[in-house]
Formats: sequence, C-alpha cells, structure tokens
Amino acid sequence: MRAMIALAFLLALSSAPANPVMISEFAKTCAASRSKQALISALAADGWKAIPALAQSHLEHELTMVAPMLEAQGLASDYTVYGLDTGGMHFELAVSETKKPIAGGRRLIGCSLYDFDATAPIDGASLEALAPATVGQRTAMGDVQIEKWDAPFGAGSGMRAVYVPAASPAKAQIGFSGMMVGTHFLDAAE
Repeated sequence: MRAMIALAFLLALSSAPANPVMISEFAKTCAASRSKQALISALAADGWKAIPALAQSHLEHELTMVAPMLEAQGLASDYTVYGLDTGGMHFELAVSETKKPIAGGRRLIGCSLYDFDATAPIDGASLEALAPATVGQRTAMGDVQIEKWDAPFGAGSGMRAVYVPAASPAKAQIGFSGMMVGTHFLDAAE
C-alpha cells in the first residue's frame, strides 16, 4: 500500500503542470531573498500588500496551529501576511521572523507562498531549477505530498513544497488546502 501511495505521489509530481505564475512569484520573492529587508523590498516592488489583520487572511488557522510547536522548538515567530491578485489568481504569502536570534545573533526568516485554489501540485523540476545544487526529498503523508530541500541557499536554509488536496482528511490538521512553496534562511542583515 505504501509503495502504491509513493508511486502515485511520484507520478503526480512528474505529470502535474507547473503553475508558472506561482513559480515566478516564488522565484522573485522567497527564493531570491537572503535578508528580511531584501524580501520586504521584493514584495513591495512586485505589488504584494500586507493584509491588515491575520483574521482577514486564509492563514489564520494554520499560523495559530503551528505557533505552539515553533515555540516549543525555540522558534517562536512574528508573522506578516501579504496578498497578491495577479493573472486571475489570488496568492497569500507569510513572512516570519523568529522573536529571538538563533545563530550568531541572526534570526530565522521564513517565506511561504500559498495558492489555496491549486488542484494539483506544481512539478518538482520547476523548483529544482531554483536550487540546482541540492536534491529534493519527496514524501507523502496519506494524500498530502511534500518535498524538502536541505540547505539549498547555504547553511541554515531550506526549501519546501506541500500540496494538500481540497478533500484531504489532513486539511483540518494542516490548516490549509492547495499548494504551498516556502523557504527559510538566516537573515543576512547585520
């Protein structure tokens, strides 16, 4: 059974069409930035707007659920959620920053881009091009498809892609359905 799920996962990743708008937005923002300041500048230049209150975003449930886990790991974070409507699509992007420095006085910055209307995962090859020196590790939790890249942009960095089908039983636990691509890195700002 596990082999069948893994095979279905790999086939879905290899046959799913890339969402060029989502990949382009991710490449210009999350994947291109190495400091929070550069990330915020890239978002502003690309037309992303801060959502005034977390309750006005689709991410309130997910961020509320993940907060205790991050706090337990010493990674309690502050969040700002941004929205962008482009190409007939709506995206949300969460920028996180650890409340305390975690390495050499540097804070961990996270950038996660969401397409809540995605009906298929984006193809792994599109993301591999953004981190050509690392190989993604694919896993599945039931019908949730996950791919992670360790240290694609240097020490302390990571990249991930998560696809949660709209009808997934895990949707309530994960906090969203659709496609999420994200990065994290140690802030390069001094």
